Amino acid sequence: MKIYSIETQCFMIDGGAMFGVVPKAIWKKRYPCDGNNLCNNAIRNLLVVTDDRRILIDTGIGTRMPESFLKYQYINGDDTLLGSLKKHGYSPEDITDLIFTHLHWDHSGGALIDDKNGNPKPQFPNAKMWVSRQQWEWANSSNLREEAAYPEHLIKPLNTFGKLNFIDEDTELYPGIELRLHNGHTKGLLIPVIKANKTTVVYAGDLIPSTANIPPIYLSAYDIYPMDAIDEKVKILKEITENNYVVIFQHDINVEAATIEETLKGYKVKETLKIEDVN
Repeated sequence: MKIYSIETQCFMIDGGAMFGVVPKAIWKKRYPCDGNNLCNNAIRNLLVVTDDRRILIDTGIGTRMPESFLKYQYINGDDTLLGSLKKHGYSPEDITDLIFTHLHWDHSGGALIDDKNGNPKPQFPNAKMWVSRQQWEWANSSNLREEAAYPEHLIKPLNTFGKLNFIDEDTELYPGIELRLHNGHTKGLLIPVIKANKTTVVYAGDLIPSTANIPPIYLSAYDIYPMDAIDEKVKILKEITENNYVVIFQHDINVEAATIEETLKGYKVKETLKIEDVN
């Protein structure tokens, strides 16, 4: 098994959104921001290659979001989804599976592209798509809190190509690739736990988006059920530290991966790593 970082464009969000009720005087020591209080966030997707599967986890922003929306996201960086795949020797046609941790725009936008007539089609034509049933139903229902995060033109077409498959419970999708359901960030968030060659890897997604979000109460304002998110973080952090798992951070602009330790002052980074270090 090989695991590759698939870097795409970055975007900037307000530090208050990134850290919720934690005061800026505290969180700014953990994560940089500019003079407008904006924090730059990576969009670090994952490619898992086994003997017979090439599994892409999340797709980044893609090309179908309107400029009227993106101008408030301050998109930056030169990396692209297809460029990162190509760098590792893969094309869209090579992908056999596409797993959505969830369907927010910055995680699912690259799944579809427009054909020559402006109609959506799969960017990965040979891939099965996987999402939790709970997340699918949640994303397609009325939800004022997350309405902007689930653009209809990204979500609705996904189920029109006969490729969408639903996860109903914690499951081992393929040998060594476990998908676990969480509900604190959004209903039906999937956290992949991958038994790599050297260790077990937790792709923490938006449950622990950056190293600065490791402390359980350092929650994003986007977490719709904060108390559930805290409980979920405590549970998985305990498992990670007890077993010396490696955590991959989807949104940390500076740190791809790390081990974590529990100290008298709480959980913190033990050692920073590159994703290539786990292969």
